[in-house]
Amino acid sequence: MASHAHATAGSPNLPLLISIGFAGSRHLLDPALNPSPAAVQSFEDQLTLQLKDILTELPSSLGLPAAQERQHFFCGISQLAIGADQCFTRACQALEIPQRLFLPLPWDAYSRDISSKGKPDFTPTQKAAAAQLLHSPHIIQQRIISRTDDRGARFEDVNLEIVEASDVIISLVRAQATAKPGGTQHLIDLAIKRSRPVLEIIVTDQGGVPQLDSQWHVPGLQVPAKKLPHFRPPTLPHDLEKITLLPAHGQPPAIAAYTEQLKTFGSKESQKHSSFFKKAALIIIGTHLLATAAAVLAMKFNGTLVQIILGIELAFLATGYLIHHFLHTTHAVMHWAFCRLVAELARSVRAIGERQVYLEYLFSLPFPTSLRPILRTLNTLHLNSTRTQLQLPLKGWSQLRDIYISTRLEGKNGQLAFYKREANKAKTWLSRAQWAFTVSSLGAFFVSALKLWINCDCPTFLTHHAYSANSTCGFLAILLPVLAVGGLSLAAALDLEARAHTFEDMVIFLDGPQEKKKSWWQKLIAHLRRLLKIEKPPEAPSTAPIGQIPLLKEASSEREFDKLMLETESRLLGETVNWFSRRSFTGVA
Repeated sequence: MASHAHATAGSPNLPLLISIGFAGSRHLLDPALNPSPAAVQSFEDQLTLQLKDILTELPSSLGLPAAQERQHFFCGISQLAIGADQCFTRACQALEIPQRLFLPLPWDAYSRDISSKGKPDFTPTQKAAAAQLLHSPHIIQQRIISRTDDRGARFEDVNLEIVEASDVIISLVRAQATAKPGGTQHLIDLAIKRSRPVLEIIVTDQGGVPQLDSQWHVPGLQVPAKKLPHFRPPTLPHDLEKITLLPAHGQPPAIAAYTEQLKTFGSKESQKHSSFFKKAALIIIGTHLLATAAAVLAMKFNGTLVQIILGIELAFLATGYLIHHFLHTTHAVMHWAFCRLVAELARSVRAIGERQVYLEYLFSLPFPTSLRPILRTLNTLHLNSTRTQLQLPLKGWSQLRDIYISTRLEGKNGQLAFYKREANKAKTWLSRAQWAFTVSSLGAFFVSALKLWINCDCPTFLTHHAYSANSTCGFLAILLPVLAVGGLSLAAALDLEARAHTFEDMVIFLDGPQEKKKSWWQKLIAHLRRLLKIEKPPEAPSTAPIGQIPLLKEASSEREFDKLMLETESRLLGETVNWFSRRSFTGVA
């Protein structure tokens, strides 16, 4: 596929994955004619060459412009049954197209399975050929899909997964073949219902030479078409259109370079939008406070000075409104949240490192739909970059575990330190905002009560001094409630309460329950107990969960480590996804 994915200078975007799902007939020659193994092999070899040509021309068939051809790369998805599946796998192997295998059973059981007619699915020769393909360098994943005992249901499960993970489907069907439950026709029907274009290739035997008749099944078309009328390839979200990363010689780009580009761009854009939003929030609240102060001051003066003060008030109001309007029309908060989510997504995938695991949490968390092409691309690139671990691990799992814990979770730049730091920062600012609200509210109550006393029942000997403070009390009675509300509004705009609670929960998740600092009176009571030799009542046994970091350190097998690592990443990234959902629609009120 190098000829179709080759990148040139000026390609504007990150390359994205186009997944090619495949299914086909097990018997490409009519088994009723009892063809010899040599005849079957010759027929399949010719079909493999024809499939190779079809895959080579697929970008043109999909109608991808030259620029889009450079922005996309292919990955095949299929089973590894006899017949068509193996032809497709050999074609992908010849073109160096990465391929994911979705199997209904683990390979040993799959290769020994018995068909509905009571015959083995694989002869010894076919099993040996499939096993050789299974260990081909282009195979990047072997994923077991089903756990049911029902044979038909297992193949149905695989078809569902292939369609779900694919952008386009290719089927290779023997003419006059009978449809079976969980077979190729079932996959075609599923794909059409889910709006996936399907290239159905019907093969006939012309004296030992395969003849192909192709037709496209497209949702919305009443009859199949010889050419695909339209295809919408995966596209980057609008926020990521300025990223540039070129694939190397038509191959999928390296996951390290891909995630580094995403992380760098996402962090930079997130910081820019975050800084702008925080400054804008302060300006919006500050200008409305100053406008309120100006409005009250205008009541104390006359003439030209009033006009100047009212002009200043209008300027403050206009500034606050325009910045507020700009925040909403430019969707600055949404861009901030989205870019931070992208940066954290890249960090998460980078943290998995060299472990050959399926990044299932990328598809179980509620990411925005526009990110799905990036998620699928990242998963495939990770599988591709770690495919050698299917045969020979690069490092021992315990070494990778230590690297993961030290770089991702612990240390100065680890997630644990980040959550502790951010939790303390959020608590500090939340406490300040609450104090501002409390002080302003109590101050407003006091000056309003004082003003009431002055106007209703002021002693005669205080009349002169009290009434001179009446206007000041009126000024504060208006300004202080606005200041109190401004403190609450700022705390809500900066999401302080949710951040403090969430980050504290994340610290407990990673490191276990934290010992709370004792207040001065708790320390005093403890000291008195010691002096008076009063025994402390026995505490109930702790049922608090163990932190994820201690569990990771004590993992005794790579399976346990992989499970804990994916749980950790799901929780860490899930926190950001939840923050994105909450943050995207929060403004300055």
